[in-house]
Amino acid sequence: RAPFVRRGAVWAQMEAAWAAAQPIFLSGEPGVGKTRLMLEFAASKGTFELNDGRPGDGITPFSTASRTIQNLLEKHPEVVLPTWVRRELSRLVPSLTDELPPPVGSLEERSRFFNAFAEFVLLTLRDVPTLLSDDMQFFDAASLEFAFSAVQRFAKIGGDKRSIVAFRRNELSADVQTMLESFLQNGRAVLIELEPFDETQVLEMVRGLSGASGASLFSKRLHHATGGNPFFALETIRSLFESDLLQLSDDGGWTTPFDQHTSDYTELPIPPSVREAVLRRIKTLGAASGRLLEAASLTSDGFTLETLAGATALTEWEEIEAFEGAISGRVLEVYGEGYKFVHDLIRSSIAENLTRERKKLLHRKLAFSLEKAGDAPARIADHLEKAGFKLEAVPWRVRAAKEAAQVYANQDALEQYQKALDDGATNEGAFVIREARTQIWELLDNPEAWKRELELIDELVTRINNPEFQDQDLLFWAYFYSVRELFSEGLSFINQVLKRSNLSNHRTARAWYIGSICLHGMGRIAECNTMLNSALQYGPSEPTSLAGNIHHQLCRNAAEQADLETAWKHNAASLEIFQALGDHKGLSVAWMAAGTLAGMAGDTKRSVGYFERALEQSRLIGDVYRQRGMLDNLIKAHLDLFELDAAQIRLEEAFALPREFTSPIIEAKLLYMQGFYQQMRGNLGESLQAFQKSLELYDQHGSPSKRIAGCLSLAGFWLYTGNLSAASQVLNLGASLMNQLEFDPHRNNLTILQSQMYLAQGHARQALEYLEIALDQQTIDAELQVELAALTGAVKLRLGDSLAALDAVKSIEDSPSMASRSQLLAVRINICSALKKTFKQDLLEVETLLESKGVQPLDALELRRALILAFGVSNQPKKALEVRKAAQQSLLEMATTLEDYPELKTSFLEKNSDL
Repeated sequence: RAPFVRRGAVWAQMEAAWAAAQPIFLSGEPGVGKTRLMLEFAASKGTFELNDGRPGDGITPFSTASRTIQNLLEKHPEVVLPTWVRRELSRLVPSLTDELPPPVGSLEERSRFFNAFAEFVLLTLRDVPTLLSDDMQFFDAASLEFAFSAVQRFAKIGGDKRSIVAFRRNELSADVQTMLESFLQNGRAVLIELEPFDETQVLEMVRGLSGASGASLFSKRLHHATGGNPFFALETIRSLFESDLLQLSDDGGWTTPFDQHTSDYTELPIPPSVREAVLRRIKTLGAASGRLLEAASLTSDGFTLETLAGATALTEWEEIEAFEGAISGRVLEVYGEGYKFVHDLIRSSIAENLTRERKKLLHRKLAFSLEKAGDAPARIADHLEKAGFKLEAVPWRVRAAKEAAQVYANQDALEQYQKALDDGATNEGAFVIREARTQIWELLDNPEAWKRELELIDELVTRINNPEFQDQDLLFWAYFYSVRELFSEGLSFINQVLKRSNLSNHRTARAWYIGSICLHGMGRIAECNTMLNSALQYGPSEPTSLAGNIHHQLCRNAAEQADLETAWKHNAASLEIFQALGDHKGLSVAWMAAGTLAGMAGDTKRSVGYFERALEQSRLIGDVYRQRGMLDNLIKAHLDLFELDAAQIRLEEAFALPREFTSPIIEAKLLYMQGFYQQMRGNLGESLQAFQKSLELYDQHGSPSKRIAGCLSLAGFWLYTGNLSAASQVLNLGASLMNQLEFDPHRNNLTILQSQMYLAQGHARQALEYLEIALDQQTIDAELQVELAALTGAVKLRLGDSLAALDAVKSIEDSPSMASRSQLLAVRINICSALKKTFKQDLLEVETLLESKGVQPLDALELRRALILAFGVSNQPKKALEVRKAAQQSLLEMATTLEDYPELKTSFLEKNSDL
């Protein structure tokens, strides 16, 4: 064992970082001495715990962290872990609890999962001051997130915990490099680049080994030959010893055959590379050790005797003796239940020296050995491929892909499937693989890659020339277009499918289901229901995801047609099916539907809980596409409850999702919600910009129904800010689009806005006509009922029928959203003022709302306008003046946000000139 060379300047840097409680990152080339320096420094501070990465860790998410947890549990069986920590970490080590842990969905749950790991480390290593991580370049990305999160938590809570991490320079992945750079920002950690020894440090090492005071010429020659790399230098010295070119003298020093005849030891035959030095030393261990080490050098992880069984043709006793010789020769060391090379450079030197044919033979034998031991499919496939058996590797790659997909490691699954294709999967096998890849591209919301996959499936189908594959191909395209909301194109493919002969019942049912989605998007609800009911009867009797999806679509249709009871029944049926199947994708849409139904019934708080469950399921499977939909619903629910901070958090989450492949429709939805959020903040300029951009995207890429939604949001904005001509123009566009549809869920909202516009223009009779159209439509939407009541009261009041107006609003006592509640209160106070009456409870509620800032600025203007009138009627001029001043201040603040829109600013101030 070489003596330790302290490297004074580097040691001083580490001391300073330790004193400042900063995590230390050591970077350098292989063999430069990172591990030794880290261990020696940690030992100088007391006890420490070492966790290291292995070359095979990147195959499986959380593999490094799982091994760490298991190792610490074995070392510290006395530690009693809190129940919540055991439950969270049982996701990685199932033996920790008998309970099934809930899926990690929300940010809060993910934070709890990560905090559980940090708490576990604190408890098991409570008396250990230093935590070491070696070979970080081998850590899987998920474990690195765990580790970084834990280090951050240690820094926050203070205490004596310190962290040192070592990794090879230039071997970090791009994601890990980004993570590290973020961690190093603002001096939160220290990065030390470790360089090779200089001549003085090589001399110190040689003198420590030889016990001699000279050796300066020899050290200089050694430094020149090895570049100062400590590992290279040490391996060279060992090689010289084993060649009898360096010997121990009686006094403990070194002697060489060249001592009496050299001036600079240039004659000393130093190996030209570290590989040669290593191989010379391996040869001295004997043939058995050599054969065992050759097989071990081709493994990418720690190994056991069982791992190498059958790969060496050695007897059991020969294997044991070979292991013992390699360990005593400091080539291998015990590692957990198995063994590993003392340094990876030894492994790579042996592997690089193997002939091509010997490598192939060993890889084949290792594959059979690992298969017998039940090892990871990806490792078995890797050995088969390197052995030249690529076709035999295909099923193992597919198994690896499926295992990755089961834990929602979607990118890993795509990579494994691609390797199966590269290995020569047959036409039928390639079809199945590409179908699986389309499902992953859908989850990742990458329509370009999804479409390219479908085009490659087209080519396969042409070659296979099998009607069943042709049927499936048409259904794939129909589904793709239905998800992308290109409903006409999707329906065209469905019609082609339904015309084909010998179509199976299952494919017929699936075709009807996909067709129903397209018909729904085109507003053809009656035809949609007919298709869905037919599909439900045609499908298999046992629960399937298809049946769950059909019930989900029937739930949506019933809700839009004001049949809440039927909608809940179909929702319960879909939830039951998806839960029985463990279908997380299905559960995400079913819980989202439950949230929508709860919101329609006026229970917005309950709807938030359902939407959170939906988001949890979509996050669990990495479904980026549906996460946006769940966040969209959550944003709306928080806005209805006037929980603006919560809405902002969800908006930021939505915009932070990967957007490289985001469709214009998804972008339009986000801008749509951002418009409402900014409006409720009083940022009218930003609100208008978002609404206009949203409608622009809907006009370019959306269905008529989506375009109507964009029209309504922008028309409402124009109406509330006083630009009636712009509002009228956009409403007319919305009405013309509505005429193209048999049914659309926005129909009532359009009619209400048209009535409000006529009322704002002073045409109360026309407003009443449109209002009566809306009142004739059956609705179970609680918020809509409140809006209709408030509008009815306002119209009746304008027509001079104050008693009828009062009758319209007095029975409505609650509202699911703060906006509709505010509208109702303003109208009710205005009616009471007209009747020279006072609803003290209403006045108190409005004053409380305004004081708490629990209502959006535009609605607050209307409430203050109503209060001014009420205080005037009740002869309270001082109160009326106070309210007017507050209204004027708010009006000017909102007008300031419209500097880039001077015409709108003018119309907005004119609309509110009475204030």
